[in-house]
Amino acid sequence: MLLARWTPDVLVAPTTIQDALDTELLKAARRAGVPVIGAPASWDTLTSKGCFLVDPDALLVWGEDTLRHALEHHGMPPGRVFVTGPPHFDVYGPTWPAEPRERFLARRGIDPAKRVVLFAGTTVTYWADEPTQIRALSRAIASGELADCVIWYRPHPRRTARDMREFVGLPGVHVDDVLVAQKERGIGYSILREDLAHYRSLVDACDGVVTAFSTMIIEAALLGKPSLVVAFGLGDHTPERLLQHAEYEHMRDVVSTPGVSLVRSLPELLEGVRRLIAGEFAAYSEALKKRVGEIAHCQDGRARERVVEAIERVAGRAAGR
Repeated sequence: MLLARWTPDVLVAPTTIQDALDTELLKAARRAGVPVIGAPASWDTLTSKGCFLVDPDALLVWGEDTLRHALEHHGMPPGRVFVTGPPHFDVYGPTWPAEPRERFLARRGIDPAKRVVLFAGTTVTYWADEPTQIRALSRAIASGELADCVIWYRPHPRRTARDMREFVGLPGVHVDDVLVAQKERGIGYSILREDLAHYRSLVDACDGVVTAFSTMIIEAALLGKPSLVVAFGLGDHTPERLLQHAEYEHMRDVVSTPGVSLVRSLPELLEGVRRLIAGEFAAYSEALKKRVGEIAHCQDGRARERVVEAIERVAGRAAGR
């Protein structure tokens, strides 16, 4: 009905591939003769989310890695794949106005002299371990083992406000206030300009990231920040399940980057954070930026421009121009 009402020249479909609604939309567009441009929602979509049941006419991909994924895993012809970069990551480009670190931290009551480690939560499969890990880091800060350090906990957007409340007030832990406010308003993922600006300022303010979430590793690396990749579980009978996750193709590609380190146990995590706040990974800043530039073409802040150019080219072809 939407296609009949609007009769578009082209349909741009942000996709996770495995979503049934994506497939139905592509099927409807195919019946209506409307060319479809697929825009994979994440950089690992083409390797970990299955295959297209209805092939799009063109794809917008993040960088060289996802170009290879499109060609090798999905058989897309090279002329139908456009390397644009993720438009929502233009926020990490040089012209985006990030809030100064001192002001960003001070207005939240955090001493700017502190080292800040961003603990970026993951999706439902892995988040059961996060409370134990966060509490262990909090105890290490309270005991002085991790001196002059703050853990900024940013749960995954799928978490609820209730999930976050147990961490409020933990010594040395700040729960991301913007995400808490979003959850209170019932917001899931947000790409509002002010929220993207917050995340850019947050990554600017931190010294590094702890996560099992590959996209967060990429965001940190865009600004030359190192990551510790959580590859262990706690409190269950499958302690190596996160290590298995770290061996997925898309994770291997980022874990092999200098400045990105696997931590396989709680002691390794604590030692990794100690090294991070001591500045031992600072030498890898340029290597991180170089590698992530191959993954996500957005360091110039012009991914949105390339997306528009690609749409115009596909629409022009369809119109015979």
